[in-house]
Amino acid sequence: VTSDRWAFMVSRLFISPFVRGLTTLSVGTALARVIPIISSPLLTRLYSPVEFGLAAVFLALISAVTPAVCGKYEVALVLPKDGDDSARVLGIAIRVSVGLTIFIAVLFALSGGSLARLLRAEAVGLWLYVLPMAVLTTGIGTALSYFAIQREDFGNVARGQMINSATAAALGITLGYLGAGFGGLLMGWLAGSAVTATYFLFVYRSALRSEFLGWTEAHRNLAKRYADFPLYNAPSSLINGITAQLPTFFLNYFFPGSVVGHFSVLTRVVETPLSVLSTPFSQVNLKKVAELANRGIDARPYILKASLALAAVVLLPAILLVSVAPDLFEFVFGSEWRQAGVYLQILMPAFAIRFIASTLSTTIEATEHNRLAAVWRVVALLTTVSVYLAISPRGDAIGLFRAVVIMDASLYSLYYVFIWWAASKTINRVT
Repeated sequence: VTSDRWAFMVSRLFISPFVRGLTTLSVGTALARVIPIISSPLLTRLYSPVEFGLAAVFLALISAVTPAVCGKYEVALVLPKDGDDSARVLGIAIRVSVGLTIFIAVLFALSGGSLARLLRAEAVGLWLYVLPMAVLTTGIGTALSYFAIQREDFGNVARGQMINSATAAALGITLGYLGAGFGGLLMGWLAGSAVTATYFLFVYRSALRSEFLGWTEAHRNLAKRYADFPLYNAPSSLINGITAQLPTFFLNYFFPGSVVGHFSVLTRVVETPLSVLSTPFSQVNLKKVAELANRGIDARPYILKASLALAAVVLLPAILLVSVAPDLFEFVFGSEWRQAGVYLQILMPAFAIRFIASTLSTTIEATEHNRLAAVWRVVALLTTVSVYLAISPRGDAIGLFRAVVIMDASLYSLYYVFIWWAASKTINRVT
């Protein structure tokens, strides 16, 4: 009887729509992140390091802004139990992204190209004026993907991610064959973002029709209810986004475009597969630590085991890449890209320690010590600016990257100390 009961429970588990959807999302996310890696050997033979560098500057500008593109209302829309309220918060998120788009468009119109001169990215030219539209499509796609999660439409989220990656790769390769230059890379990325937003708009067209147009008392109340998201979460996320993109801006300002291109490709090759592992682990960590906190159990033994597991996962790839990265990059991407492998040999320890600490960072959220995370992000921003300002003007990329390894080891060790401290606060916690 017991075995029959277990068999019944297992069968129910695997036929559960939620579990099937979650599995679909996990597989779709993995495939979406694998596509850029698979397409990279073709793209690196169609575009030069300098062209990759120019595209990286444009994408860095978008990536710096997009963490706060919807005022973090996209996260808030998952919280309401009522579907109508969730749709209303979605409408608020879309409005925020439209407002930010208009603000950026006006700013660019008034700047007269000064931003391009400031970043020494004049070669990007008129492409910078497309950035507001890229922000808008990213905002719409982000908000609607969270709306899909709220409805447990995980299959749609997975399809949206795969459409984005596949469109960007296919168009980038096609335009590369036609000799489009770095604009081909940008067109691919922009098309992927636009097609994804269009896909979500089509799928949820009936649910969203009134929410895009209406602004009622219910909308105003929900905007006030979740005001902490734009007031606190959005600025913190913006700081984090800017910090993450600072290397690209500094490299573009002080170094040849080829260095920026090499850095962008090595980052793409390393961070994409690591994110396939870190994202689900981070989500599980959030839930696990929250459960331990609610039960008043010390989370530190679990954090230690998780840390060792993550270290074991990243150790072998790190050793292999440090050993053979230059030859590997030359073989896979072409002779122009060997130097990217040289840079990766230096930077790989930084990627490894960042992978462990960032994956476990949801411990701080799970224990509701968000201010601690905000403090670390400010420290990380100021430290990153200081190190790059001090060393970049020397024009020594190797020396800069060695300093970055020391900086990241220090910053993420501090982050881990914060994580460990937060984990200790789960003991006998009153909920």
